[in-house]
Amino acid sequence: MNSSCINATVCFISRNNKILLQKRPDRQRWAGILNGPGGKIERNETPLQAVIREVAEETTLVIRETTLHGTVRLVFNGSREQQLLVHIFSTSTFSGRPRGAEGTLRWYSKEQLPFDRMWPDQRYWLPLVLAGGRLNALSHFDEAGSILQASELHLQL
Repeated sequence: MNSSCINATVCFISRNNKILLQKRPDRQRWAGILNGPGGKIERNETPLQAVIREVAEETTLVIRETTLHGTVRLVFNGSREQQLLVHIFSTSTFSGRPRGAEGTLRWYSKEQLPFDRMWPDQRYWLPLVLAGGRLNALSHFDEAGSILQASELHLQL
């Protein structure tokens, strides 16, 4: 793994056949993109510890019984310096009511996810993850993250 690669997490939280998505705030990079809550893994923190912390910080929810589905490496503009390694989690076990601390939260139907407002590669692997599958993916984007230039997906149901 490249030392300039940022390790991060994302969690897709489900309830009643709906998925909780968060809109990135205007002041942040990738503003307006919808995604599950998550964020950077801190020093000396495991991906599981990070996703629990990040979900609590961003939604006030306490998640339990998470499933790790694998990772997606995001490369921007072909740069070794601009990479994210995202650990993909899901859960349907949580307590609390979601409140958006870092971005607007909304429940979306699994059958009608707004892929046009999400990361472009998610339309290819997120349905499999929501069905309980695993993945190992590499996705290349333009610098803004809005154009998927290439993707290599290893999917397993």
